Amino acid sequence: MPSELRGPETILLAEDNPQVKELSFTVLKELGYTVRSAENGQKAQSIIESHDGPVNLLFTDVIMPEID
Repeated sequence: MPSELRGPETILLAEDNPQVKELSFTVLKELGYTVRSAENGQKAQSIIESHDGPVNLLFTDVIMPEID
């Protein structure tokens, strides 16, 4: 895989479908990203608030339980 497709950034993966979340998490980790995952909007917001350092990208489902 080309090195320009790998990154050290932190990605917050917010997805309520367990299969989609697992696949996305695995692919992003294999590309070198630090990945934090959440199953709903409230958990994602909590991760952002408690994360030490920047979250460089929010990768999310369009419709999330408990938050719009």
